[in-house]
Amino acid sequence: MSRKETKYNELIGRIGDDFYFLEYIFEAGDFCGAVANIVRPVSPNEAQYMRDTWDSDGEGWRMAVDAESTTLGLDEWREQVLAIDGDDAVFDICSDYEMEKKIIEIAGEDNVELVENVGGGRSFDLDMEWDELYNPELWEKIKEVETKALKGV
Repeated sequence: MSRKETKYNELIGRIGDDFYFLEYIFEAGDFCGAVANIVRPVSPNEAQYMRDTWDSDGEGWRMAVDAESTTLGLDEWREQVLAIDGDDAVFDICSDYEMEKKIIEIAGEDNVELVENVGGGRSFDLDMEWDELYNPELWEKIKEVETKALKGV
């Protein structure tokens, strides 16, 4: 059985703060579907708040202590991790420049410090209610392939 995959990497729509991109559509016999990448813009104020409160409950620090990978106290450990890992410790930063650029264009450069990955995979639901639909033609194609997947045809 051969697998056919068509790449798109196109913005489909927005629900709340989440922007849905169609990454690709695949077909492998009766198995088919649309694969999404879901991202959201993070404002400068929110980004700073997330950095300031990262691991404030100490869960990550306790895991490091239990694993005997640190003898530092919570505050020192947080500072060390943030100094080494930076924003990667706090956010799942979008690494797709074109995707990030589209989100910044829509949300406004002053309103976006970074774009964060928040989901993906088979994330399109036929009953989705878009706050904004950017690509109605591809949305119809997604619904077509996902309907086909539900029928198992």
